[in-house]
Amino acid sequence: DPRAARLAHAAAAAGEAPERAAAAVAAGALGDLALLDELSADPAPVVRQAALGALLELPERAGAAAAAALADPDPGVRAAALGWLESNPELPTVALLAAVDWQRWDRAVPELPLAAVRALVARAEAAPGEETEITAFTLERLAVADSYLLRRAAADGLERLGRSRPPVGSVETGRRAVDYQLILQQTWQPRLVELVTPHGALRVRLPCRPTPLACLGFLQLVRQGFYDGLEFHRVVPDFVVQGGDPRGDGWGGPGFTLRDELDRRRFVAGSLGLALGGPDTGGSQFFVTLSEQPHLDDSFTVLGRLVDGWQVLDRIAPGDPIVTAREVEGAAPAGLD
Repeated sequence: DPRAARLAHAAAAAGEAPERAAAAVAAGALGDLALLDELSADPAPVVRQAALGALLELPERAGAAAAAALADPDPGVRAAALGWLESNPELPTVALLAAVDWQRWDRAVPELPLAAVRALVARAEAAPGEETEITAFTLERLAVADSYLLRRAAADGLERLGRSRPPVGSVETGRRAVDYQLILQQTWQPRLVELVTPHGALRVRLPCRPTPLACLGFLQLVRQGFYDGLEFHRVVPDFVVQGGDPRGDGWGGPGFTLRDELDRRRFVAGSLGLALGGPDTGGSQFFVTLSEQPHLDDSFTVLGRLVDGWQVLDRIAPGDPIVTAREVEGAAPAGLD
């Protein structure tokens, strides 16, 4: 459309970051490299991520864009670059290691060190001369890290490279048996949560019994007002509506992670799921499916199902806020668990 370039440049000059991020996507589709370079230096991480995503689709610019993004001050941008480098192990080990402060990484983006481990393993396979540095000086050290997720990722990487798999140990939850008994008591009955949007309210039934940890974590965030004002940052037609990210770009979370609770329930239209950046990385982000999604079965925690607000769900667009989230008192309506 002859109006596309004009609209993209107008959006790039807009005051809101989501509009500038949309301009970056449009610039990639239009091949407007000058506009992409401009938006790659935007002060908002979500815009720089969108520009990076567009540049990574261009073979002649992808490698340089990934290399530059590894030095970005935002951990989400660096994690996005590392994700691309897992499939395109072009950069040397020293560049990958520099993308993460291994002593004190940003715990609000737990995917960052995990993405780095996967990129390092891919690099070891692509550049055998660097394998010893990666295994002996990085993965073996990470295999005894404080984080269980990081220990497991390092052990997986060592095994993939033909090394002996070290024991990863147990997860230190800090909870006692009496704490789990209390959690079961608090999640014995189904709950009803209402998410108010500019288009109306979504009501979701949480059975809770099949997924007590995830259910309680979600309810506690609702009660704390955590979701109030956050945006639905991702809307994919015929797939999902996703929200619950305090960063607004898909990389944020509440500062903790939850283990997966998988059961036999399927992802049908209206299923509420816990978003992940890898196994056992759930936090505050959630999604509602717009249609049946069998490829998500057995891989993502099913929290509940939409019981009211289907027309509202269909009207949600990226950037729409969750005005407020609250638990509805009284018995939750009957539903398929």
